[in-house]
Amino acid sequence: MTTISQDHNKMNLKLVGKSILAMVEENEQLTTPSFITFVRQKFGYTITYRKAWLEKQWVLEQVYDNWEESYNILPKYLQALQLFVPDTIVRIQTIPVLDESNQPITNYVIFHRLFWSFKACIDEFASCKPIV
Repeated sequence: MTTISQDHNKMNLKLVGKSILAMVEENEQLTTPSFITFVRQKFGYTITYRKAWLEKQWVLEQVYDNWEESYNILPKYLQALQLFVPDTIVRIQTIPVLDESNQPITNYVIFHRLFWSFKACIDEFASCKPIV
């Protein structure tokens, strides 16, 4: 048999994800349909859009498996958000890292929470009906 049937239970995220890991490391901007095409060419199997999207997320987690690096990228992302969507409100809160004696360690913080809202959402909220 030259192709795998559409209901193949061994065609899981890790099998396909490992195959496309190198593609993502070269170009992180690949689209979900490009993953579908790749799997179709490599395995002779057409995966669903949902499975391709999940594979992409799994692969991105493998590429960015360091949470510290991800949190370091977050402020840059928020700056870009404010630059390209004017009047966006962004609030990020961190908490200090404490040593064994409960003293804050300088230059180290822990991400606590994040809020952002687009101006259009804020403006339209005023026209919502109050519900009790």
